[in-house]
Amino acid sequence: MFSATKKKVQALPPLHRDLVLERTLGYAQLPHDWEYLLASIAQHQAVTGGKRKYALPGPFLAVALPLLRVILADARPEAPVALLVDDRLDLVFGPGMPLPDHHHRRGIKIAWMVQIPIQAEARLRDGSRLRIRIVRRTRRLTWRQRGSVSHKTKFKSKDKAYHLLQVALRLPRGVEPVRPPTPSPNWLSVAVNPGDRYEIRADTKTTGDEMPSVNLILHVLTEAFRWSPTARATAVPR
Repeated sequence: MFSATKKKVQALPPLHRDLVLERTLGYAQLPHDWEYLLASIAQHQAVTGGKRKYALPGPFLAVALPLLRVILADARPEAPVALLVDDRLDLVFGPGMPLPDHHHRRGIKIAWMVQIPIQAEARLRDGSRLRIRIVRRTRRLTWRQRGSVSHKTKFKSKDKAYHLLQVALRLPRGVEPVRPPTPSPNWLSVAVNPGDRYEIRADTKTTGDEMPSVNLILHVLTEAFRWSPTARATAVPR
């Protein structure tokens, strides 16, 4: 039989329930429909009683939730806002390949795992299209090692992760970007892609297991909006 808390969790709205039980969310809906999820999230502590088993995913609380509120403040009411959150712990690495022979230790194989823990897309009030994506890349080195005393052969592995923060702002049709009066920081790359509609790309990289902070995301967003002549001053607060 289900406990009283689990019954309450099962009765949560579908998006809220998937976040708790499946550790993932992927949906697109109108801005005012997202308010229903935000209202349910506000009651999460009271519903679950603070049990860690039913805690919300860390990336959602720390990054996706405040980011969603910022996007909703400047999204077009009639255009859907898409949000993807994936906090599942299963790591699937690609097929390993040996490192070049000149590597300091022969017999080491390298494999990569790529995840997209957070992605958001929206159409803004000025007609621009915004996409924010966080890509997590994990490198795993594996090798065989023989003990000097036991002479047993063991398999060793070592992981190293980093995150790519990618912001793409597609300007309205017929609008050309304007170069800001001051350059961007050297840790941030900004590119303008011409085409049917100009697209401004702002990317940066962070090392370690920690997700990029909301302040860093807003900083990168601000750099992209600096190139847009139609962006509202309230679109990305600094």
